[in-house]
Amino acid sequence: ICEQLKKRDIPFLFLTGYDRPYPIPDEFKTAPWLQKPVDDREFGIALAGLARPSTAGGGRGNAVLEQLGVDDWLALQPHLQQVSLSAGEVLIPARSEVTHVHFPVTALVSISARSPRGKAVEVALVGREGVTGVGLLLGKALSPGLETAVHVAGAALQVAAADLRPLLQ
Repeated sequence: ICEQLKKRDIPFLFLTGYDRPYPIPDEFKTAPWLQKPVDDREFGIALAGLARPSTAGGGRGNAVLEQLGVDDWLALQPHLQQVSLSAGEVLIPARSEVTHVHFPVTALVSISARSPRGKAVEVALVGREGVTGVGLLLGKALSPGLETAVHVAGAALQVAAADLRPLLQ
């Protein structure tokens, strides 16, 4: 599994219940190693390390942006703003208008389905491989009960919905 993850440039960590290091091949010894029970702070630091910006594909820092063609990138780039996201920051409240779309670079964003009574269940995590506010890309201006909040602080590129809508046409 580790070989395939490394081959695809997908970061990973080891999480184990063993109280001593388990023998692993030398090529994987740089991966973070956490022991159970895992401290929340230690786990957050490890996740933030996995969310490092990509060094491949033009250096845009986000896989979605790296896949854009030249014309689309040149049209979008002037509207992108680099932002620093704080842990716990709500980017898109449930049942609210999507005002910005975010392309995480080093941040990790959690998407939770939230009931009208306030109960929530996490349904997705978005890192440097994705984008938030996908509903807007599909023509929906309102979030359908999904709350998007920052799980691990870090950098992202954002574009205002008002600037993005004409580009989607």
